[in-house]
Amino acid sequence: VDEARRLVDAGHQEIVLTGIFLSAYGQSTALRRRQQEGGSSCPTSGTHVSPLARLIDALCTSVPGLKRLRLSSLEPGDLAGDLLSVLRSHAQITPHFHVPLQSGSDAILRRMNRQYTRDNFRRMIDDVRAAFDRPAFTTDIIVGFPGEADVEFQQTVDIADHARFIHVHAFPFSPRPGTAAARWKADFVHGPIVNTRIAELTSRAATASLEFRAQFLGQTMTVMVEPGDGPLRHGRSERYFSIHFDGGNMPAGRCVTVRVDRVAPARTHGSLVERPYP
Repeated sequence: VDEARRLVDAGHQEIVLTGIFLSAYGQSTALRRRQQEGGSSCPTSGTHVSPLARLIDALCTSVPGLKRLRLSSLEPGDLAGDLLSVLRSHAQITPHFHVPLQSGSDAILRRMNRQYTRDNFRRMIDDVRAAFDRPAFTTDIIVGFPGEADVEFQQTVDIADHARFIHVHAFPFSPRPGTAAARWKADFVHGPIVNTRIAELTSRAATASLEFRAQFLGQTMTVMVEPGDGPLRHGRSERYFSIHFDGGNMPAGRCVTVRVDRVAPARTHGSLVERPYP
């Protein structure tokens, strides 16, 4: 919290909590079944909460000037209970969630030693949609994990269609020496099949992104201006996607209000509504 205060005092308006297994913050293990309940209570919920939820509550209530708090990545099982309650209670939390799916097949998830099922993931998406106004979802998917036949891949597509991911980081399985999966050579999926599957996921995400962004035509969004040259500037909206607009010589790091004017497959265009300086 002290570090966040120093960053905000130095002019930073958005902070991203980043790492692997963020929900293991303050815990002795990343294994959910072995994590113990936290013993402290949260002023916003009045219940016992996890260390990560307590940290998020502290950042949002004890760091004046913090406009945005974003979480880089969460496991599907994280977005529930106390954490979801704390996230929805603070305006600084961006309605964008990067939740790695990896696979939509229960059989493949078991082989990956993941701590969730396809139904867990689907319910999580529904719960977050109920808690936030039009949240944006992005994800990671491993394509061609050993044993992924057409039916397993289609199960991944089905979950991706349900989540309507606006971006999918789909990447091919790569055997890592010493792991069990590296020894399952008889079940490896050939490259051309993997490439076709990645292309399908990427195409579906592009369609979902266009449809998602189109919901905001004519509406205003806050944009965190990123570095760039020339009058055409761009920045991330609270829902992760970038918006390009005429910003003159506006410096990076400013948080401005932009109206969404036009949505194209590769870019969202807007107009500056509120300028933070003369």
